[in-house]
Amino acid sequence: MSTISASTTSTTAFKITTDTTGTLVFQTGASPTTALTLDTSQNMGLGVVPSAWGANYKAFDIKRGSVFQNSTLNWAGLSNNAYNDGTNWIYKESTIARMFRIQNDQFEWFTAPSGTAGNAITFTQAMTLDANGRLGVARTSPGAQLDVLGAASTSAMRIVGNSGASIYVDLSGGGDNYYDATNNIFRNASGTERARIDSSGTLSLGVTPQTWTSLTPLQIKNAAFCGFTSGTTYISYVGSNWYYNSGDKYIGNGYATVYTQNNGTHNWFTSASGTAGNAITFNQAMLLDAGGRRTNPLQPGFLAYGLGVGSFNSGTGAAACLKGGTLRYNVGSGYDTTTGRFTAPVAGTYVFMAAILVESGTGRMEAALFINGSGTSLIALNGSGTTYDGPMLSATVNLAQNDYVTIGRVSGTAYSSPHPNTYFSAYLLG
Repeated sequence: MSTISASTTSTTAFKITTDTTGTLVFQTGASPTTALTLDTSQNMGLGVVPSAWGANYKAFDIKRGSVFQNSTLNWAGLSNNAYNDGTNWIYKESTIARMFRIQNDQFEWFTAPSGTAGNAITFTQAMTLDANGRLGVARTSPGAQLDVLGAASTSAMRIVGNSGASIYVDLSGGGDNYYDATNNIFRNASGTERARIDSSGTLSLGVTPQTWTSLTPLQIKNAAFCGFTSGTTYISYVGSNWYYNSGDKYIGNGYATVYTQNNGTHNWFTSASGTAGNAITFNQAMLLDAGGRRTNPLQPGFLAYGLGVGSFNSGTGAAACLKGGTLRYNVGSGYDTTTGRFTAPVAGTYVFMAAILVESGTGRMEAALFINGSGTSLIALNGSGTTYDGPMLSATVNLAQNDYVTIGRVSGTAYSSPHPNTYFSAYLLG
């Protein structure tokens, strides 16, 4: 061993020694204490003996930290609690490990969980900055200027501002659009609102949304799309000029319509024109059930049989009409057994059918379809009267809402007792 000492007193201030392996040791102090070690591989340790780095590495170890370079792979970097033995990265101590590496023209950051001193490390590449300036978080090859891969249980990206400070994200590169994170509003450069998410979760595009309750919608101008769930009840809504706030209301002045999907059924609703903010009274215009059947309450239809003929035989015209009878069905409640009238709840084309049993031996009988008390040219039920004939009427007519229809006597005599063969029926064709 060779020793070089330097001192101004009897206490040694500086000492260099070389052991039998050729390692160069720099010592200081009276004891003395090793300050710097340079091993035969030209790896240096400050305050520590250099780790057993692989032949292709040159390193400077400072306690658990290291500065390294690999001449073969063109690596340079920094590591904490890690060195490379030429085959694997190895824990220096029993704790976590970290590494930053410059590889060719790329910057890379690595993490590893806590491990045992002397064991191999499995690094995870946590962040990458490539030669094109693209930053990848949890991406080894970023595909965009900022490419973030979030773990399933954590947020992919979060930007947090100090209390009271606004946060803006420029979406265009030219300042034309930005996100005001403080108010959850997307605006253009002049401050015009383009979209927002309010405190209730309502997403609106191009409009400040109405105050909704119970439903969480997407509102685009005066149109809305939203859903509702309660237990096993699932309802989807598409509405025009409609919002819900403890009841259905108009967004603006005018008509409102809503379409819903409700546990397998499809429903269409319409309303009269109204005033912004006022309550809406919807009418169900059409319904399709889960089997694809059209079963709308405003798709009226009825069948009444065994009709009474007392007033029918006692006069002529609209007042002398068939009444009463037994209702087989009366969808929409359009038929009134007391007056014998069918009143159209909605405008449309209706199909009417009727039959009257003629009194035997009374001769010819004629009856007509009366609309709003006026007879039509549809003269029917034209029987001979020689037997209990049952002539029939079938007619298709256009009705306005609230038009009413009766079957009135023109001439002849109907069978005096109510009979199932005397009936009146109608349904809305469309």
